[in-house]
Amino acid sequence: MRMRIGSNKKRAEARPKFLVPTGMLVALVGAGVIPADALAACSGTSTVTCTGATTNYANGTNSLNVTVAQGATVSVFPLVGGTAMSLTGSGVTLTNNGTIDPSLGGLSVVSNGTVVGNVASASTVNVTNASTGVMMGSTSSLLNGPALTVYNGIGGTTNVTNAGTIGTTGILGFGAGPTAQVVTTSGGAQVNFTNASGGTINGSVALAPSGTPGAGNTFTNAGTVTGNVSLGAALGTSNTFNALTGSSVGLGVDAGLGGNNTLNLQLNTAAGGATNGAIAVDTYGNFNNLAVQGGTWDITGASTATNASLTGGTAIVHGAGALGIGTIVGGGGTLEAGTAGVNLLNNVTVTGGLTVDGANGFALSGAIGGSGPLNVSGTGALTLNGANSFTGGTNLTGGGGIVAGTATALGTGALNVSGAGGTLGTSVGGTLLGNAVNIDTGVTLGLNGSANLGLGGAIAGNGGLAQTGTGTTTLFGANTFSGGTTLSGGGLIAGSGAALGTGALHVTGAGGSLATNVGGTLLGNAVNLDAGATLGLNGAAALSLGGAIGGSGGLAQSGAGTTTLLGANTFSGGTALSG
Repeated sequence: MRMRIGSNKKRAEARPKFLVPTGMLVALVGAGVIPADALAACSGTSTVTCTGATTNYANGTNSLNVTVAQGATVSVFPLVGGTAMSLTGSGVTLTNNGTIDPSLGGLSVVSNGTVVGNVASASTVNVTNASTGVMMGSTSSLLNGPALTVYNGIGGTTNVTNAGTIGTTGILGFGAGPTAQVVTTSGGAQVNFTNASGGTINGSVALAPSGTPGAGNTFTNAGTVTGNVSLGAALGTSNTFNALTGSSVGLGVDAGLGGNNTLNLQLNTAAGGATNGAIAVDTYGNFNNLAVQGGTWDITGASTATNASLTGGTAIVHGAGALGIGTIVGGGGTLEAGTAGVNLLNNVTVTGGLTVDGANGFALSGAIGGSGPLNVSGTGALTLNGANSFTGGTNLTGGGGIVAGTATALGTGALNVSGAGGTLGTSVGGTLLGNAVNIDTGVTLGLNGSANLGLGGAIAGNGGLAQTGTGTTTLFGANTFSGGTTLSGGGLIAGSGAALGTGALHVTGAGGSLATNVGGTLLGNAVNLDAGATLGLNGAAALSLGGAIGGSGGLAQSGAGTTTLLGANTFSGGTALSG
């Protein structure tokens, strides 16, 4: 029995006060107050099996192996209370397939459910509550008897697995809530706790700090915890919480001050396990590291982690602080904005690759470095505002867009456009990108911005360009792409005679303008003018068009420069001269 305490307070290390000491229990049996067959239902010496109904079972044997069979019950004598099952030796193994519940016969005093181990020695203690198992404690407004208390000395290891139900029963008119501590550990042993798929903990868990330097506690949650989990605070330890997809913790997790603690978000690989998870990281306190390792995670709130990594799965973030305040390492994971307009200020290091997906607009404003690639696979627009230096290139595949906020937005590698292609623009007029561009066969890179953009690298491949925005794009490279160029808005400025590659210039829709910033430039591309479309020739520098101009559209010469037409032209839309 314990005094009731808050979930984030340090727990007392003293053993719970049993209402019935073992000697008194024997006397009560001898006096006939407790029936002798209540103890006889647990039989064996070093290996004990409990069947039927057992009351106030106590055994102090070391290296004891106890199994409570499915359908068996262990409780306390109603008017006496105490502890339903007390196994106080070292090296104990308990497997519960039945029900250990002090309130089964009706309870008027707070009593403990199960107590295992002792603090006098360090050993390996194993407790398993199977899928059919129920472990209960009891609680009132002042006192608390946990469902499970495990003692083990410093240097020992405590392993607890719950696949069933752990909870507590309120007595004397008190309603048990999620803050009631239903599992506690004491003594300083390292604790490895697994709440498996289907496991339910109705209440809170409080683990004592590990007393072994560097050997922190680990809690793996694939099930449900309605209360909170405290991993134990200690200097020099590293506590770990593994959250699996489909799991939940109602009141959050405290990793403990003083350690180097890690929160891992993982995929539940069990048969039938969920693939999606949701977590409010602002309820997970004192974690230094946040790692997304598998599954798809919807992440809300702001984390205080100083390091974050994405090595697998997908992190869907809803705010600027979702991945903490430090550097994000992209090692193969995927990042997505759950809310339009999310702007992450974190620096990013790309190692094994970072994929940005999703339909919502997203911004990465920190500096992106590293040797890996940046993969843009979503349908939304990704804005890159950092002074980026990553060398692995940028892969644009999802039909979405990239908006360059700086001249180094794409790092130093090439822009590779494949799959569904996508668009490229800038939020800062006059931005010049020096990256090479490769466009796959049948794929188009759209140039759809309203601000002027310069492309200084060579554009290659069998794909094409589509100038659709209201801004002007200047092409400086010795380009060899063969998929042609479509012009339906804004303007194109040829910075070289190879600016348009080897394919035709197709003018459609509202048309657009063509000019050069290098006087005397000769473009040899064929030009096709759709009906109703006009190609404006508005430059100040002299330009020559050497390819044949065909179609039903027309030309409009409005610039101060001179345009020389060298082709055997057949276009029928006429030519307007106004400059």
